[in-house]
Amino acid sequence: MLSAIEHKEHMSLWLDAAIKALGISQVEVAQKCGVAPNTLNNYLRRQTPPNHYFLYQFAETYPITLDFLLRGKFEGNVAPVVASLKEVLAASSAA
Repeated sequence: MLSAIEHKEHMSLWLDAAIKALGISQVEVAQKCGVAPNTLNNYLRRQTPPNHYFLYQFAETYPITLDFLLRGKFEGNVAPVVASLKEVLAASSAA
């Protein structure tokens, strides 16, 4: 189990992986999910953790489950998205 601090950091990592795996822009995400671009940037740079309502909006807008965004679990996501998520996460851990 992750500590509270680790969980906050991982939520940002999982959100970043989802955006990259879906091939969508940060500008699009900010607009569709109702946050300022700098707020989204703060989430992705791990300055502040994404709030639960933002994650809910993201999961309602894009084919990513809340379970992935909150826990990093792949189950329930569409197979091509899962493959992309795994590639992005592998590249992130290698960097």
